[in-house]
Amino acid sequence: MLFRKLRLDWRYGISELLIVVAGVLIALAADDWRQTRELRLAEQGAFSRLASDMQADVREFEGNRMRTRRGYEAAIWLMERRYGPAPPLDSLSAKITDFTACSSFSPTIAEYTALKSSGTISNLRDADFRERMVNHYEEYPWVSGLYEDDCRFVEEGIVAIESHIELGLDETGAGWPIVVIGDAAELLRNPTFQRTVGFAANMRLFLAPHEEGFIAELGALRERALELSVR
Repeated sequence: MLFRKLRLDWRYGISELLIVVAGVLIALAADDWRQTRELRLAEQGAFSRLASDMQADVREFEGNRMRTRRGYEAAIWLMERRYGPAPPLDSLSAKITDFTACSSFSPTIAEYTALKSSGTISNLRDADFRERMVNHYEEYPWVSGLYEDDCRFVEEGIVAIESHIELGLDETGAGWPIVVIGDAAELLRNPTFQRTVGFAANMRLFLAPHEEGFIAELGALRERALELSVR
């Protein structure tokens, strides 16, 4: 009788132990699932914010690309008219205005900076996306330097002809136009002005394909980030 009771107590104890172990395992699994879900939601949010930042940079690069193209065309126009009949003042004013519209670059990198500084950038699941994104963003200081050099050439050119120009009225909201008030032929034959125009033309010729490449890569990265933000 006593043996039978002990045997039943032993089985009951094992059953209780198994129930406790099962409960602990379920709790651990639930906690792991919750943590994984929280990490996944945080990652999706990061991808969504990265996509938004990248779209802002695409818009800025597209605006810069347009100014680079107009500025290059204006520079070529100005160099071609160094000799020969002087162009009408209104045409010259319009081309100098286009030439002086250099670009700057203020990247939108809030989410990338946050991921990098917190060390959570390594938690992003897609290794290919992560590597491409880092490589892309690390080139931003270089391209910003190119825009700064371009604006420096423009500034030197303006200083060289400042006695021949003045700012017009900003009637369209597109910026302050340059108005030529001096002798057009003398302005165009100014050697310092022509030298800086040449430098700027070469810089913009160099910038154009890089702007195209940045826009294409940003577009591809943004599309991938949007895909990952809903997975």
